[in-house]
Amino acid sequence: PTRSKWEPDWRKLEGWRFVLWHLHFILCGGHPKAYEYAMQWFAYCIQKRQKPATIVVFYGSQGVGKSAIVSINKSGDGILPRVLGGIDGYFQTCSNIEHVLEDLNADSLNKLFCCLEEATPYKKGHRNNDQLGVLIANQVMCVESKSLDPLYVNDHPAFCSCTNNRDAFKVADGD
Repeated sequence: PTRSKWEPDWRKLEGWRFVLWHLHFILCGGHPKAYEYAMQWFAYCIQKRQKPATIVVFYGSQGVGKSAIVSINKSGDGILPRVLGGIDGYFQTCSNIEHVLEDLNADSLNKLFCCLEEATPYKKGHRNNDQLGVLIANQVMCVESKSLDPLYVNDHPAFCSCTNNRDAFKVADGD
């Protein structure tokens, strides 16, 4: 892609300037409104530590760096997992949508962020897509552990997805 006259040369950027450039020009495709939304969404998630009741989906070809900010990749933890203490802290990642939708879900307890890596709910039909929609919006979670009674707790994780598949999610009118 060609660079606009407003886009800085990424090779000269360091630290947070590079991260913000990556978010704006790679993950948001250089679209100012998408970048503004993503920045406000991340700020809300981090500052309020509450569900925004929406999911941010980063779509792009393999290797563009979708995981660099919101997940874990070959290089290690991305920025958000580092901020949230990784998978031993308040961060969760999964590559199988069934993992976050299944009944035995105690490992999702006390997480503030969940990144769905190529976990596409729509390929198997509407059921998983609808279940994920409920999980993203509900503020209470039923936690089930093997051989223990279910426990209802406040549920706070924000969800994002990194995918190479354009049709990973069913998007209805108004979404």
